[in-house]
Amino acid sequence: MSVFIPKSNPGAARLLNIKAQRLGEIAFSRYGQPDGVEFWKFVTAAYNGGEGTVALAMGNAYRVGLGLAREQGLVGTEAVSYARRYASKWENLKVGGTASPLGQAAARYFPNIATQNITKSAITRLK
Repeated sequence: MSVFIPKSNPGAARLLNIKAQRLGEIAFSRYGQPDGVEFWKFVTAAYNGGEGTVALAMGNAYRVGLGLAREQGLVGTEAVSYARRYASKWENLKVGGTASPLGQAAARYFPNIATQNITKSAITRLK
């Protein structure tokens, strides 16, 4: 039995486009715009876990990035630029497992998985 259903592909493509637009409005405009393959990691994560989860994770990563920028002596627009670059790298959202920016966001929206090891489940599939 094949799981490939050609008629569902256009619908999935439309939904990916919607997720990309929503991420642009609620996350990328605030926390940084990922490029290339990084962009699709964020969009597919929104497809699987919701754009709210990804936006919250980006916000968490942005705050981590600001802290790292300050540790390096960056202030003002330089610190903001650093934080936006940091938050728009998928790897930075998942570093730390359940304590990661993505782990914290997932725990908020999906509290039942908060006690599971999400590093070995949904997060690693998005590499």
